[in-house]
Amino acid sequence: MEFGFLVTNTSEGWKRWSENNTEVTISGVTIRKDPTYIYQKLAISLKDRVSRDFSDMALDECGILYFLEAGKGDIYRFDPVQNIFERIFSLRGTNGDDGSLQFRDPQGILVTRNNIYVIDTGNKRLHCISKHLLQTRWILAGDIFSQAVDLVVDRQENIFVLDRGSQNIIKVTKGGVVSESFGKEQLENSLDITIDIFQRIYVLDKAGDEYRIWRFMEVDGRYAFREPEKYLITSISPGCIVIGGEDEIFIGEEFDTEEKEPGKTLYKYLPANGSMVPILSYRGSADKLVSDPGKNLYVLSGNKRDVYFLKLSKRNTVREGGHPYRANLYTRHDSKRNDTLWHRMKLDFELSGPGTQVRVWYYATDNDDLTYENIDTWSSFSPNPGDALFDADISRGRYLWINLELIGSEFDSPKIKSLRLYYPRISYLRYLPAIYQEDESSRKLLERFLSIFESFFVDIEENIDRITRYFDPDGIPAEYISWLGSWLGLDIDETWTERKKRDLISRAPELYRMRGTRQGLMAILGLYLSDIPGTKQTWNKACSLEKNVLDMLVDTCYLTEEDKKDEWKEFLNNKEERIKTSQNLLGIMEYFQLDVIEDDKLKEIYANLIGGPYCFVVLVYRSSINDEELRSIQRIVDSEKPAHTVGKVIDLQPWIRLGEHSYLGVNTVLSEPRFILERSGLGWDTVVTEREEYGHFDLRSRIGVDTKIS
Repeated sequence: MEFGFLVTNTSEGWKRWSENNTEVTISGVTIRKDPTYIYQKLAISLKDRVSRDFSDMALDECGILYFLEAGKGDIYRFDPVQNIFERIFSLRGTNGDDGSLQFRDPQGILVTRNNIYVIDTGNKRLHCISKHLLQTRWILAGDIFSQAVDLVVDRQENIFVLDRGSQNIIKVTKGGVVSESFGKEQLENSLDITIDIFQRIYVLDKAGDEYRIWRFMEVDGRYAFREPEKYLITSISPGCIVIGGEDEIFIGEEFDTEEKEPGKTLYKYLPANGSMVPILSYRGSADKLVSDPGKNLYVLSGNKRDVYFLKLSKRNTVREGGHPYRANLYTRHDSKRNDTLWHRMKLDFELSGPGTQVRVWYYATDNDDLTYENIDTWSSFSPNPGDALFDADISRGRYLWINLELIGSEFDSPKIKSLRLYYPRISYLRYLPAIYQEDESSRKLLERFLSIFESFFVDIEENIDRITRYFDPDGIPAEYISWLGSWLGLDIDETWTERKKRDLISRAPELYRMRGTRQGLMAILGLYLSDIPGTKQTWNKACSLEKNVLDMLVDTCYLTEEDKKDEWKEFLNNKEERIKTSQNLLGIMEYFQLDVIEDDKLKEIYANLIGGPYCFVVLVYRSSINDEELRSIQRIVDSEKPAHTVGKVIDLQPWIRLGEHSYLGVNTVLSEPRFILERSGLGWDTVVTEREEYGHFDLRSRIGVDTKIS
């Protein structure tokens, strides 16, 4: 059957279509999605857990929330995953002979990898507390702070303290030393401070009835103000800010009266264009905002008792001037011949949820000047047409306009993968006697009826025409790779990546010629480990091992000097493969290689490792191989070894065990101990030690051994 056809099945092809509210990816076309914050849950309500409000909230790198209780200064920790809320630190009592409280009106808390920092506004001090030992490291006091209220940290763990009394930003090093202060000339009534990934400082400030955000950047090692870095905030009364993504500032409205509370919300402010986008999934004022690495938000409400979690999700964009969560794309197809009768359409798509569907509209014409906007009599198929015939009465013309409409919901969208159009209409009716074509109405019915069978046969013929691609390792679809491998007797398990499966099938004839030999086993294992990156050190190690093996084979008369040169030349020709292989596969040890050992006792020790004259071992270093891949290596060895031999895989471990077969450089390597979940055993390859690098009373205090002076 001779048809012409037009196909769109790539991202570049879809991008040539005109579109409205669509998003083109490598896998197809969907409704465009925008990042938005969706209220997930009330993370924690503190009303029944503590007697006082909380003055501040912080989030550590593991997603654990820390709360600072107002007045008392107790520190609480909340794990949102385990739903565990506990008090971890309390600094009550008096400070010295004057009877002053240790904490008096603590206002700000900050948590880093190893430390907890607390601003004590009443005592005008900054406390640094060990996060793991919960002991005070240092206290910065004196006339430095006037009314410090909040603080942030940069990547070097320099602390930036916002002092509302002096209208200064004070920079304090990790060791508790003041290095600089800035912002006094710009700030009038500072409210909050935050920092972005580029270590730029943002301060929310109020001057009269005007709210503004100042941005400070580090210049030549010191922070300075630049005139363009001031953003005016209008129409709302902000109380707190935090950085979300790049150049995104989230703003929470301040607490006022209960009557105004329901109308308040959060906003995403974009400094680039000054736009303010409300986050309507949260209602109410905010006293504190924190953002996690995934850009999700935690909100401490204006009553300072409830914490809400807002997850960053992607929601389908609402199309302007039309129905919500819809999109369309359209284009004109040219058959190059007037009066063409368009025959058939095949559309490949996926529906992702209830209520999603795809509609196809079309219009045929010979008018080259007709535009999309001027078409007012579109024809359509039934919803979700995967395979459909065009109506012969209205599908005649050189040009065929196609309009694809995607209908989704708030989070679900159909995905269009490919479109294929067939032309002109050629029917099996032409093979029947003329009497079947005399009556116009019956002719149309019969033609459409025969088209059902015609479509099946056309698809079969196309598959036959493309059958050769199923025999090409590089062109075969991924789902048929294992099937093609079975034709060659290859047992390919799921640990082989798609690229390695294709390479294995391509090299099957070569590998079969070497099957059952040392070289063949090394080649197929090298292919399996081919995605392990190689280094110069790895190559040098492989060269050293190969030279030792070749020298030993010459000494035992298994090879001549000429054979040795040929083997070495072949080894160098496969440098890249050897590099990749030797990263994890260090070599094969066979029983005959022990003949070079003159000491019988030493020879017996190595013989116990190999097992016997018809045994060999494959030495693998577990640098980046998991347990399943190690089992796959053993299956490869069992499949490729000579039938009369026994091969076993030994994974080199980074330790030496007394009383077992441990051979440094053979099946044992030296490295630093590492704790790995589900692999490490306490007292076996793992020890417990303190995470702190500084000494503390009654814990670690041996200077020069496990303690250093800070």
